[in-house]
Amino acid sequence: MRPSITRTLVLLTAILPAAAAPQSTSNQSTENQASAQTQFRISGTVVDGVSGVPLARASVFISSTSDRSRRITTSSAADGRFLFTDLAPGKYMLSGSAKGYPYRMFEQHENFSTAIAVGRDLVSENLALRLFPLGAISGQVTDEFSDPIRSAQVMLLQSGVNGGNQTVRMERQTNTDDQGHYRFAGLQAGRYYIAVSAQPWYAQHNIQTDSTSPAVPGGPGLRPGLEQNADLDVAYPITYSPRETDAAQATPIALQPGEQATADVTLAPVRALHLRLTARAWTFPKT
Repeated sequence: MRPSITRTLVLLTAILPAAAAPQSTSNQSTENQASAQTQFRISGTVVDGVSGVPLARASVFISSTSDRSRRITTSSAADGRFLFTDLAPGKYMLSGSAKGYPYRMFEQHENFSTAIAVGRDLVSENLALRLFPLGAISGQVTDEFSDPIRSAQVMLLQSGVNGGNQTVRMERQTNTDDQGHYRFAGLQAGRYYIAVSAQPWYAQHNIQTDSTSPAVPGGPGLRPGLEQNADLDVAYPITYSPRETDAAQATPIALQPGEQATADVTLAPVRALHLRLTARAWTFPKT
């Protein structure tokens, strides 16, 4: 009987590990499959939005739509490719920027963009993140004789929507050089206006001088200055490119991504208008 019991124990010892091995492999496979179902990727290529050429060394960002304060950053490779791994299911904001290309969201249109949905059976790879190059507006300011106007003040105005209303705001200003040239670089696509303010170099204003400050009506006051040529008493009104003095009739410049636009401005003089203000002294009773 004892030899029989011994043989039974030996058989059980050999069978139990063999039965347990497949069960361990099955559990590990299930765990790996569950892990793979909760870890996803976002990948794609950063490209020039105009030419489609891949952009190397671009900064690429993602952040969860539920917590945009936590941002993950990477850089595109030489072929423009980028990759984010080990992502939990959810929605992510994808964006990027590069030298000469301003920050832009994925599929951005004005203030709207498209989020990337990450999860099982969802497409979150082989995306195209399009960045658009900056543009510029330059030109020359001339007078009625086609001569360049130096040191003219040139203002760049941009049209856009703010709070649901169409607005025009001043973005920058500069001055013309000795040849009347100006330039605004690093501009995003949009609708712009160029406005110029200047003074004719030959203008002679018939300015009146103040001999004394009158304290009461009828007292001594303003008197004409030196006699001057009235035909030279002129000024340039604020002028919008190319030569419009009415802001409502100004023609906008529809700047496209990466465009180098030209906007020349011609100024024409008008008779100067002088405004005279009289100071009056007031006496208040003592209390």
